[in-house]
Amino acid sequence: MGLFGKLFGIGDAKNDVENYQPNFAEGDFVFQARDVFTIQGRGTAVTGKVISGEVHIGDTIVINGRTKSEVTNIEMPGKLSEIAKAGDACCIYLSKISRHEVRQGDYLTLLKKDQNNNGEQKISNDLVCRNCGSKLNGVVCEICGYNSNLSNVFKNIITDKKAKEDIGDHVLAYLLNQKKICEQEFKNIIIEFGYLFLDDNNVYSSLLKVVLPQNTFGSSKIFYIGIQNERIMLLENGFNENIFKKTSQDMLVMHKVDVNNINEDDYYMQLS
Repeated sequence: MGLFGKLFGIGDAKNDVENYQPNFAEGDFVFQARDVFTIQGRGTAVTGKVISGEVHIGDTIVINGRTKSEVTNIEMPGKLSEIAKAGDACCIYLSKISRHEVRQGDYLTLLKKDQNNNGEQKISNDLVCRNCGSKLNGVVCEICGYNSNLSNVFKNIITDKKAKEDIGDHVLAYLLNQKKICEQEFKNIIIEFGYLFLDDNNVYSSLLKVVLPQNTFGSSKIFYIGIQNERIMLLENGFNENIFKKTSQDMLVMHKVDVNNINEDDYYMQLS
């Protein structure tokens, strides 16, 4: 499980492409992504092939069993369609998601729901083994015996300027696609990193804060962003400055970074 998973219960996404295999019955909708891009005014477009089942405009899908989105349009070669069926090569347009949240090889499936004791629907949140891709019923995989609590080796790379610039570019593109900011606000943006680690599989994990300067009305915008295994997450729902500072310190201590002997300037970056 990645760094964010240890703190917020988010499953490790590294195996999403390499090992993830959807569990589906005959007739269930399964679509595998071949290419992902953004079309201005239309959203994120995912090309690929429908392996099984069918999908309609308005359906809610999940990517690798985790990230939720809605189908806004379906495009066949040379025409638009209301539906895509097994065997169709098509382009599916998704809402409220950036192209960085879908990768080549990802699986799109229909959202699976069940009923709780009150009759209300709840979203299934199954975790999969990062070693073999099987569904997990606990921390130890019943199929291959892999223990998901085993952590990787993490290296503090906060002094890596190029890594920070790359992450900054991806985060701003994400916020732009989510319509949280506009291009006119790009000047003098400040990014504060809570932490920036690279694991032994060369995958980034980071917590950062994006601060837009004050506008003519004297107000500023602040966004808290988490990055785990190339997945960008906008942290809302009560995530605040106190949690940001506490989480940052906990992660540095957990991975044996001397918090009393760090250069604070390394954790700040200004984009002009």
